[in-house]
Formats: sequence, structure tokens, C-alpha cells
Amino acid sequence: MITPEDIIIKDVQLTDDEIECCKKIANNTSNTWQKDRDNNEKLLNTIMGKMAEKSLKEYLNSLSDLQVCFCKNKIVGTELFAFYDDFRNDNFKYHNSIDLIFSYNTGLLFLSIKRIREEYQKNTHTYFSLPSEFKENLNKNNVSICEIKSTKITSRHKENGKIDLEKILDDDFLEYPKHTRCSDTIHNLSDYFDYVTKVKNINYEDITSLLADELKEMNDIYFRIYIDFSKDDYSKGKAYIIGMITKEDFKNSACIKKMPQRNKSEKAIYLASKLSNGIPVSKYFQYRIYEKNRIQELLNEEKATI
Repeated sequence: MITPEDIIIKDVQLTDDEIECCKKIANNTSNTWQKDRDNNEKLLNTIMGKMAEKSLKEYLNSLSDLQVCFCKNKIVGTELFAFYDDFRNDNFKYHNSIDLIFSYNTGLLFLSIKRIREEYQKNTHTYFSLPSEFKENLNKNNVSICEIKSTKITSRHKENGKIDLEKILDDDFLEYPKHTRCSDTIHNLSDYFDYVTKVKNINYEDITSLLADELKEMNDIYFRIYIDFSKDDYSKGKAYIIGMITKEDFKNSACIKKMPQRNKSEKAIYLASKLSNGIPVSKYFQYRIYEKNRIQELLNEEKATI
């Protein structure tokens, strides 16, 4: 469970190089359900995502025994994390479906980097997601794929002009369902089950079996970070690192949610789980650090291959 006291607040500012990186990403970003986004809005969305990524990277680096493994295609540490924008090799041409990968085993982490690059090099489409079988194979070898979702703090997150952390915690972790991303008629899991089984004629015994299949498509860990931009400079602001949720906990607490916005997502549907259902980043990785040596011993005894 996440409480307001668990939320990490960090000042964050992007460098000129990071802004240039955002411009490359924005220029190659296609509108999906947000049909009317102009270039400026795409750039601001990308800057927000980069600020969230940077704040998380800095925070993870501050935790005991954790280092970021890759930075601009050079090994700078020997531990655990690699952010996709730091090891991608497509010059930001294609949309990425992951934000970072995580492992206890450095060798497996770098082998995974190689395999992910190879998968993306096979791609000929602007939008590409790693196949579920590929994700499953990584997961079996103790490599987790992580996603960071960033959200701009707006008036609905404030009370009397001040940011209200309780209001933020009333928001959700979000993921698109496997079988459709938009609908006029799907409002809950029962509607979604009926759509999949009766309209798409895919056989599932019940909602539980449907969600078990959804799990195969999900990333392993979801981070949620909110950004409060500086009023006079969109390259800096405050990041609110809310917490994270594993895909198993996400699935077990999932519902269907619609969040219609005019000219943007009138028909979009999401799998959603309340932010309060997650856990603080620090508590999760303190636990994982505690387990690190035992898992490392197991990996050394049984050489996993990807």
C-alpha cells in the first residue's frame, strides 16, 4: 500500500542534450488515440516522460547497492538497471514499448540488452512491442521489463492551490487491454469479457482466465511518476515518484476504466488499478536487495540462457 508519506519528491532539470533527445523522440512520435496533438504538445509530453525517467534514475542510484548499468552506450557500473534510451541503437526512430530493464545478474542484463536490440532491429514498423514470448523468456531468466508512466499535475490534483497527495493517490496505474484499446460499449470487466468472447470469438472460461492471458502481455513492473512543471521553464520542475506495482498485483486488483477527454481519448479503455494498491519504490528494492545474494547463488548454480 502507498500512503502520502511514501511519495518521493525530487527537483529535476533536463540538460540541453536531454532536451535535444526529447526533440528527436517527439519528431518520430505518431499520434495514436490523441489525434490532434501538435508538435509542441508531443514535445511537452516527451519532456515530461524524460523528466520522470531522470528522477527515477537518480533516485534508484541513491539507494544502497544500486547503479545504473548503461549510459550513452558505455558501461558505467556493475549493477542491476539499464534504461532503454541509454542503450537503444535506432537514433530514436521507433516507438519503444519498454523504459528500463532490471536484473540481479549483470551478465544476464547485458545479454538481454543485446537481445532487445536485435528484436528492435528486425522491426519495420513505427510502433513495435516486444513479443509476449520474448518477455516471458526474459522473465524466466530473472530479467524484468519495466514501464514508467508520467502524468502532469493539474488543478484536479490540488486543494486550495496546493498539491494534494491524497488526490493523486486516487489516480491509477494504467495499461491498455490486449484485445482492444477503445470501445463505446465496454465499461467494466464483464463488458470486456463479453466483447472478447462474443464479438472476437476468443474462448475464455471466465474473467479470471482472460486476465491470466492479459498478464502475458503486461510488463513486469509499472512505475508511476507525476510532474509539476516550473511555470517559467518546462525543462525543470518537481517529480513526485508515487510508487510501483508488479504485474501480478496489477492483475489481481484490475478493473476497466474509461477516462474520456474531448478530441483525445473519448473511446479509450484501460486496465486500471488504484495507485494506493502499489508499493513504495524504496520498500520494494530494499526487499530485493536483501534477496540479492541468494538469487545470485541460484543463478550461478544453474546457468540460465536467453
